[in-house]
Amino acid sequence: EFQSKKSKRINQWLLLLIRTLFIAFVVIAFAQPIIIQGEKRSEEEIHFILDNSLSMQAQSGNGSLYDLAKNKTLELINLIENQNKAGIHFISDNDISGNMPINKAKESIIRSTIGAGHKTVNSIVKELKDKNQNVRIILFSDFQKNILKNDSLLHDTTNQWTFVYLEPNQ
Repeated sequence: EFQSKKSKRINQWLLLLIRTLFIAFVVIAFAQPIIIQGEKRSEEEIHFILDNSLSMQAQSGNGSLYDLAKNKTLELINLIENQNKAGIHFISDNDISGNMPINKAKESIIRSTIGAGHKTVNSIVKELKDKNQNVRIILFSDFQKNILKNDSLLHDTTNQWTFVYLEPNQ
């Protein structure tokens, strides 16, 4: 009878262990961990998207919305100077954009102007995602129609989004 109690207790502990492992595996499966083997994960790239469409001419307390967006972007770039490059992208088609050294990024922002014609944020982000999966996006806009479409890019959990809404004086 002592042997039977001992084996019963061992069976109970084994059953507890098996149940615990089963629950742990179920939790891990639903968490969908990303396991990268043999390749380095690409470094995070920071990309600023500035809405330089005509609607950004509206005035805020300190000048136009676009001037405010440029100043805030320059402030943020000064905070990340430890990085070699920053991605600068403009909604208006007529501006040069892309991943560039910090000093050129600053120059590009300072020289940029408001323009007609526009891309969508989604098209810019799609190009970025084709090059690197680890992207942080900081968007400065007044969020007029057709700037941002609600599609799968917005729900992509590999993107880190920061939306900065610029509101004109009413």
